[in-house]
Amino acid sequence: MRNDTITFALDGAADLAAFEDAVSAVRTLVGELDDARHPDDRIAWAVGPAGDGLAGVQLRPCSEDRDRACRVASRVGKIAAAIVADAPIDAPANARKAAWTLARLPARNGIGALIIAAGGTTHRILRLGRGSAMVPDAVKTEDWYVSGKVAELRADGEPCMIVIDCDYDHPVCCYVDPEAAAPRPARVGDEVSVFGTVLRAPWFERPLEVRNVTKVEVELDPENAWKRARGAIKWRPGDEPAEVTIRRLRGGG
Repeated sequence: MRNDTITFALDGAADLAAFEDAVSAVRTLVGELDDARHPDDRIAWAVGPAGDGLAGVQLRPCSEDRDRACRVASRVGKIAAAIVADAPIDAPANARKAAWTLARLPARNGIGALIIAAGGTTHRILRLGRGSAMVPDAVKTEDWYVSGKVAELRADGEPCMIVIDCDYDHPVCCYVDPEAAAPRPARVGDEVSVFGTVLRAPWFERPLEVRNVTKVEVELDPENAWKRARGAIKWRPGDEPAEVTIRRLRGGG
């Protein structure tokens, strides 16, 4: 993602009124964060699709002033991080108001999460601050696990692991329960299964977030994991490939 590109997306069945509110808030937010000395000199943004079948917009600067557009994108990313961390928003009053309008959208029926990708970062907003522990009505919860590859580890604020879900190829934020015993440590690039309270979008069961993580299972040898499907006999270098074994047992060679 380019650092001068900003994406706002609603993950869920957003109605027209919610989408209109989102677009209006986005326009106010990026305008208030612009360095332009006069409103007429503000960056002209080209609008494109958010991608992945989500309702939203992707903004790219029409002008050649990419440095100014990068600064706006960086500020939007910091605001999104502040919302997720339930921290004060350092921005002009109108920008703060627009940001909280966006942050309240996941509380509306049909919307599971607000996704903001800007300044090289991506944030999924499900609630108004972790202290409120609010879960939108549209989101299902269950005690289960999410499997995938660790993309990012965050230590600031509430410990968080970003896992790219192997079923839907989407980032899932996994928050460690501070009251539970520390789960097995993982590294970026590890294949893991993260156990906890999984929040899912009801319209196609995609995991949105894992809270209260109690266990992390790390696949020690993901490249050779498929070889264990041959059964209890351990695979060793020099053994015949699985497809050869299958053909031999079927009498086909």
